Amino acid sequence: MLIIAQPEDWDETEPYEIPDEDAVKPEGWLDDEPLNIPDPDAEKPEEWDDEEDGDWIAPTVHNPACDEAPGCGEWKRPYKANPKYKGKWYAPMIDNPAYIGEWSPRKISNPDYFEDLEPVKHLNKIVRIFASFLLY
Repeated sequence: MLIIAQPEDWDETEPYEIPDEDAVKPEGWLDDEPLNIPDPDAEKPEEWDDEEDGDWIAPTVHNPACDEAPGCGEWKRPYKANPKYKGKWYAPMIDNPAYIGEWSPRKISNPDYFEDLEPVKHLNKIVRIFASFLLY
């Protein structure tokens, strides 16, 4: 019996991506500025009831200070492809030496087998026989 084992250097626990250690935070990144801020033009609707509807929260808009800067908020190191990642290991498919082909039933002679090659020819006779039984 042929047994194919996983290669010794194959590690399935390696992640697909890893943090890019060469990446640096761009100069001018605004750590303390949020990406979105409450809309300064938004007003609380007149029909808003704090007891019934809860505290009113203004909708947020994009922070205009982030337009001039390379970015806002907490800077996170980007990811890159992991060169050690190989994925899940599967044994390679091999030919089965015992394979003898697709299964098919054995061909044996059957002298009692009858195949009607012209069924329409006999249909008229069958209909007349059944019709005669129905009339009586």
